[in-house]
Amino acid sequence: MYELGEDIELLAEFPRPTPQGRSEDDWVAPDLSFAVFQDETSYTAVHRDGSRMWQQPSGAWSTSRRGHVGFAMAGPYRETQVLLRLPSGTVGKSLFAALDSTGKVLARTSFPAVGRSGTWGWPGDPTAI
Repeated sequence: MYELGEDIELLAEFPRPTPQGRSEDDWVAPDLSFAVFQDETSYTAVHRDGSRMWQQPSGAWSTSRRGHVGFAMAGPYRETQVLLRLPSGTVGKSLFAALDSTGKVLARTSFPAVGRSGTWGWPGDPTAI
């Protein structure tokens, strides 16, 4: 257990895209400009005011495989880019899509799924589970 003290401040708050819905995972962009919520069928990006920026279908995941969101600051102006893990439809592969902050798909590629539970990682990656 950790004692956090009194010097904590709330930096950002993001309402869920559907208040009655359930989110599997939530991710916040490094610049705190938006958050990405994952439910059973899609990823949804929202602004702090709760307005929807974009939605990307994620297909159906099995119980042993989950989606994942990563962020990168890229380009000369350090624009936020989003990396989504999607079901590939191919055994042993995971599909990744890179999007800009408006939801435009910039690139798609697939990588081998490795590890005990079929989670993604580079072949031979000792950190893959």
